[in-house]
Amino acid sequence: DLEDGICVVRWTVDARKLKGNDKTIVSPPFDVPLKATGTFKMMINPTPTKLKGGATFRNANGHGSVQLKCDTASDSQLAIRLSIGTPPNQEPARGPVEHNFAMNGVCGLPKDLAEWDFTKVVDEVSKTFVVSLELL
Repeated sequence: DLEDGICVVRWTVDARKLKGNDKTIVSPPFDVPLKATGTFKMMINPTPTKLKGGATFRNANGHGSVQLKCDTASDSQLAIRLSIGTPPNQEPARGPVEHNFAMNGVCGLPKDLAEWDFTKVVDEVSKTFVVSLELL
């Protein structure tokens, strides 16, 4: 979607994965032709824990971080903001963060802003939650 010149990508995630032993959840690939070259994916990683089994969503109690990954060679310089949930259970957007994908194929929020509690934004009817990426 384009909203006020900002490209918004929304990813609906199955909330049952937050209770499992997955070490990452990956979105389907997408392009953002108006903002960048390349094919992108969003990834959700659980917050690391010292529990047996390591960093899984179950061990992290549904806490984790979101990253944007470029799967193809790209020299795109992007400014992004991330948010989770949908009204009325939406967390405010965090960022913007500027990133040059020629230097590193993965971009995320700074460490002090990176962790989200995904369980707080789950829609109980659909058992899903939404991750929103804004490309400024």
